[in-house]
Amino acid sequence: MTNREAYENMWDELEQYRAIGTVEECKKAVEKQIPQKPFKGADFMVVRDDDGSHIWESDYICHECGMGITREYICCPYCGTYIDWSKEGDKSREEDDH
Repeated sequence: MTNREAYENMWDELEQYRAIGTVEECKKAVEKQIPQKPFKGADFMVVRDDDGSHIWESDYICHECGMGITREYICCPYCGTYIDWSKEGDKSREEDDH
């Protein structure tokens, strides 16, 4: 292999790494795949359509981006972080800060 061929191969590999992203971008993408427990937000009253009764529900806040999410989401629609809905994950933002 000539020096020119070695250089071209090295350049091609460098371009492939650049297409993948920086180390920081790759690390952040991997971290988003680790489920995060949401913060519990405020409670609010909801009227059921079927019988008109009132129930209390809670809203939740994404641990990563701080946007509001509901239990229907598997991952945050705003930042893509997977959500861990296990019961022990129900905590307030203040509890996480201490």
